[in-house]
Amino acid sequence: MKGLFISEDYIKQNTPINDNVDVKLLKLAILEAQECHLLESIGTGLYNDLNAKIVAGTISGNDLILMKSYIRPMMKYWVMVEGLPMMLFKFTNKANSTSTSDNSSPIQYEDMNYNVKRFQAKAEVYTERMIKYIQANITSFPLFYNSGNSIDTIFPSFEGYTTDWVLDTGRNRVQPQPNMGDIRPNMGGYE
Repeated sequence: MKGLFISEDYIKQNTPINDNVDVKLLKLAILEAQECHLLESIGTGLYNDLNAKIVAGTISGNDLILMKSYIRPMMKYWVMVEGLPMMLFKFTNKANSTSTSDNSSPIQYEDMNYNVKRFQAKAEVYTERMIKYIQANITSFPLFYNSGNSIDTIFPSFEGYTTDWVLDTGRNRVQPQPNMGDIRPNMGGYE
């Protein structure tokens, strides 16, 4: 059984999401955030251990500190990242559309994407803090490094940040070889 690491009420109280947002959409966003971001950050072992304690209602001690001080702040931003597109677009059997009301109009895709990037940046900061906290208190969370050994084990990430940039240091660059059709001028030492 899957437990929720963060409640719909916590999301509504601690994010810009209004109380009238469909709980079904929030629950879906929470589950996606848990499985796509939290699981990837803490690994299968610790994730399954915390999930079992949440379902049983026995979470306490260091696990409770981890949940309240690190997982919840991280998760609220990942829920925003996963939930914003779901809240903007409605998928029906007739069409994909956006909703309007008398007092508001839907934002454009570019505006939504801008907000998603902002929430993602915050989520990554809190993810990094959570990972550093676990590593600093590894005796309390031994399953972080011992995630399991089955084929479907997800090992924890050791960084909370992601980037779209590729920084090429040149170390793995293949040098031009003689007689391989290289038409570039002599590059020094490759005659």
